[in-house]
Amino acid sequence: MKALLATSVVLVAGALAFFLLRTRPVENGIVLCGARVPQAPVPPALDEPLFAAVALSLTDEERRTLETVLADANTRWEARANPLLDDLGDGEPDDAFDAWLERAPTPVAVAYAASSPRFCATDGFCVEVLMPASSCSPGFAPVTGHDLERARFLAWPFAHAAWLHAGSEADAARIADTLRAQARARSPKGQMGLVLQAGDELRAREPPFAELRERFLRHEALKRLAKDAGAALEAMKKDAPGERTFPIRLAPADVLVLPGLEALTHRDAFEAELRPYR
Repeated sequence: MKALLATSVVLVAGALAFFLLRTRPVENGIVLCGARVPQAPVPPALDEPLFAAVALSLTDEERRTLETVLADANTRWEARANPLLDDLGDGEPDDAFDAWLERAPTPVAVAYAASSPRFCATDGFCVEVLMPASSCSPGFAPVTGHDLERARFLAWPFAHAAWLHAGSEADAARIADTLRAQARARSPKGQMGLVLQAGDELRAREPPFAELRERFLRHEALKRLAKDAGAALEAMKKDAPGERTFPIRLAPADVLVLPGLEALTHRDAFEAELRPYR
């Protein structure tokens, strides 16, 4: 379901934004590198920065609902992972979680859409996203011409992201919280998708977010354990929701705003929402 969610968001965004991507340049400094390489499917998974940003974006009710859904799923996955226990439930352990994801707020869908280490087309053309002024990975090169249009299409959460620079870390945290509250108030008609700030990861380890983080971390580990014990044990040692794939490392005074689908066809409205913080 998570893979379907991410794929659907990419396809819908691409259909809505095709002509926009042809005309609007990348203005945030993020580097897009492309190559044609063999690409095995990688299931989308939220790493620490993305999970933290999602946790801080949810309302109290959404967070508590997700905590309950994950607790129930964890009981089922634990039974499947333990040879001494039986999973007596109906259906799959993640059925309720998948149902929640289908109705999830915009930040969740955008987080999963941004969660891949590479963004690939069916013909093998793949895009990597790098920090501003960074050099491309071996075998990759800065994209130009028609490939640049395709790169923006594939890596749309980053190609149209807004990078804000506050005066201090405290100011950045306040701006991030204000933008999240603004996005919740305007949902689902707002332009913002997911707001990230460097302090998110530490905040997600503290109440009231710590319980959700613990249940999500346990969910990912138990699911891996039930399917692949070796991989699960390695993941548990890292004490993180997933191996880091998020390509941007924010300075303490930075705020990164990934767009929602509405922003791709209403760029002026997206920029207007952010103008007070530029």
